[in-house]
Order: sequence, then C-alpha cells, then structure tokens
Amino acid sequence: MSNTAGANSVYEIMTALDWFGLSVMVTMFILTMVVYGYVFNPRTKSRLESHKFIIMNDDPSNKEVGDGRR
Repeated sequence: MSNTAGANSVYEIMTALDWFGLSVMVTMFILTMVVYGYVFNPRTKSRLESHKFIIMNDDPSNKEVGDGRR
C-alpha cells in the first residue's frame, strides 16, 4: 500500500497528549487487574477479613502505635 495524500498512519495522527492518556489508561487497567487478583485470591481472605470492621472499631487499645494522633 502506498501512502496517498491525506492517509496518515496512527503514529503520525496521535499527539503527545494522546500517548500520555493511552499510557495512563493502560497502566490503570493493569493496576486494576493486579488489585482484583489480590482481593479475589483465596489465600489473602484471612488477611483482608481481619480489617473488615476497622472503621467501626472505636476501642483505643486497638489503635496502631505511632499513628500521629494523641
């Protein structure tokens, strides 16, 4: 195929901002798949289940040491 007038390849049409957006989207997709793999892995169930009610826990003896609060 010859390159006729007005028929540019995809590399000539995409701007730097397009390439940046594409790389961000591909990176976010890969990170999402990694997180899904971690969360839905049966081996990590007990580790994640131990933090199930961490928001509703008001017991000061269970707070992490050195978390910056007094």
